[in-house]
Amino acid sequence: MAFFSKGELDVVLMGRPEDVYAVGATYQGNAETDSIAAHRSLYLSLFGADMAAGSGRRTQMRMVVGEYGSDQEKHTALYESFLREVESIPRTFQINPKY
Repeated sequence: MAFFSKGELDVVLMGRPEDVYAVGATYQGNAETDSIAAHRSLYLSLFGADMAAGSGRRTQMRMVVGEYGSDQEKHTALYESFLREVESIPRTFQINPKY
């Protein structure tokens, strides 16, 4: 889980913990002169492992925008709700390779 906050407004980005291998964020800088700092991005790097031929993967992610005021307990409640909703969704599937 990662979040960005501006005043009371938060953007909360969530992914399945077994599929998210890293969380990235742009650095803080002068947004007027630095285009990287200006776009304020959050990234969830997914999977990060080799896959065998014929196997497929899927995952779920969620982004919530709301007035949470950087409240960790509210963020945690959102994340726990997300995890309960996705726990029964299969992550892997078989595919037939095309030659």
